[in-house]
Amino acid sequence: MAIRDPGSLPAGVVTLERGMSSGNDPRLIPPNSAPLLVNATVRDGYPTNRPGWRKVALTYERFTFTPSTSGRFQGATLYRPRTGLPLIVASIGGRQFRYNLWGENSVQEISIAGDYNPSNKLQVWFTQAEDFLLMQDGQSAVWSYNGGSSRRLGPREIPVGTIMEYALGRIWVASPDRHSFVAGDLVYSSSGTAAYSYRDAVLKFTENDFLNEGGAFAVPAGAGQINAIRYIPNLDSSLGQGPIEVFTSSGAFSVNAPFDRTTWKDLQYPIQTVSAVCPGAQSQNGTVRVNGDIWYRGLDGIRSFIIARRDFGMWGNVPMSDEMSELLDYDSQNLLQYSSGALFDNRLLMTATPTWNAERGTYHRALAVLDFKLVSSMFQRTQPAWDGMWTGLNILQILSGQTSAGVERCFAFVFNDVTLENEVWELTKTDVFDYDENANPLRIKWGFETRLFDYGNPDGLKSLDTGDVAPADIQGSVDFTFKYRSDENPCWLDWNSFQLCAKDRNCAPTDCLDLKQYQKSYRSRVTLPRPPEVCEVSQAKPSNLGFRNQVRVEITGACSIKQLILRSRALPESPFLGCQSSVATCTEDTCCAMDNYFASVT
Repeated sequence: MAIRDPGSLPAGVVTLERGMSSGNDPRLIPPNSAPLLVNATVRDGYPTNRPGWRKVALTYERFTFTPSTSGRFQGATLYRPRTGLPLIVASIGGRQFRYNLWGENSVQEISIAGDYNPSNKLQVWFTQAEDFLLMQDGQSAVWSYNGGSSRRLGPREIPVGTIMEYALGRIWVASPDRHSFVAGDLVYSSSGTAAYSYRDAVLKFTENDFLNEGGAFAVPAGAGQINAIRYIPNLDSSLGQGPIEVFTSSGAFSVNAPFDRTTWKDLQYPIQTVSAVCPGAQSQNGTVRVNGDIWYRGLDGIRSFIIARRDFGMWGNVPMSDEMSELLDYDSQNLLQYSSGALFDNRLLMTATPTWNAERGTYHRALAVLDFKLVSSMFQRTQPAWDGMWTGLNILQILSGQTSAGVERCFAFVFNDVTLENEVWELTKTDVFDYDENANPLRIKWGFETRLFDYGNPDGLKSLDTGDVAPADIQGSVDFTFKYRSDENPCWLDWNSFQLCAKDRNCAPTDCLDLKQYQKSYRSRVTLPRPPEVCEVSQAKPSNLGFRNQVRVEITGACSIKQLILRSRALPESPFLGCQSSVATCTEDTCCAMDNYFASVT
């Protein structure tokens, strides 16, 4: 029977269901949260590696490989034809391509022959109205695709503009300068044609000729440009749509327009009202509908539209992403207009760390991930938790969608800075490895940092002696690296590295093999040795002595951590430590900042 050392002071991590919390000092955060999570998830309470990405092995029709892989990425969207499976449509270098990712993973160009859009435009905007996919770039006539062919819209159809949204039976279009917006004809109205059962009326802008029946809506000059137009989901309505929200950098404006345009001039209430006074959405693709709410990327972080309205009467109207400040606070605000987001597997995925590339556009080195599953339990309702930052891909845009049968999938257009090609990757729900285009597994590098532990005695000097870690769900080869630091030391110091392995597949020739079902493995306890003692010159002490300790864990491979316990020993202190000199001697604390943008490895 093991006997507990009475002089040992234990502290550590048991669960991390509160997720990442980097907005406060590491000693102030709750014991079940972490100041940093990279490529990890805490959905089941314990830190484990994130789900894997799979590179899509695409087949290119003639003459489509080079323009689709080497051009400037301008935007992409999900297109749902009236029959058949969804498609992804992207504009790259002024040309449009159809990605059949629910089928044979083929790429086909659907540009208008000899009538390409400008290749130097940094961004385009899509929307789908009925079976028509529409694209604007702020300069060219509207590009339209009906599932079979593409064309330019003509006079008395949708005018040249930018951001679009199909809502309340009409297409809403922001002007090229993004200071005003207009609404088109009502679907199924008389301006349509019998060939389309009058669905194509949504492409017409004949009703807007009569200014007393509507005209253009404008946002106040001081509000800034229009960055997004989205409808709010609403129950107990014929379309499931509530008011239209027009977002600017400084807030949002609500448009509650009846279907019948002839009644607009007679309304006794304002059609357009102020709905939020706080930092608004920065991009159309960076607004994500989550049930009856809209989550979006603002200048100060990631926000919830519902919470922003609720907190208007309070002193603090803050974003929902203070826990992710370690990641989001350093984003270039002028590049937030290219942010994108998706809802997939009960997670909000929002791009972060935008990086400008003059030839390919803006890519993002990380995703900020919020897990809603924690609030989905039937027996207990809790707040969502941040899964931290997911890295490894240079994401140009992320988007998700599902088939009519409810099959949900999530894709990302990615810039490969090694091959200099545009790629498509799919995020999975259950894979524990990333996979290249040949289905070769790539181990995911992930990790986390712990809070600052004081062992229940914040004023007592201690010596970090050892530690115990309990890895589980081990699949394949897993490499572990532990680093530590004491008190407010800005530098991480090496502690220990080791490797564990659990066979998860048989790679031998298939002749005469015994059938085996490999299970996930575990280690109930792996002991960490006494950390190396490095002299801290500025403190005149060994590095493992201090009042508090913090640990950084870096893992390459598939596993989870069920427990991490540090063990320290209290030390006697001298009551007289001497007087501080009136003349200071400058000290140096030099080390490289830790790279948290992990990539997968073989």
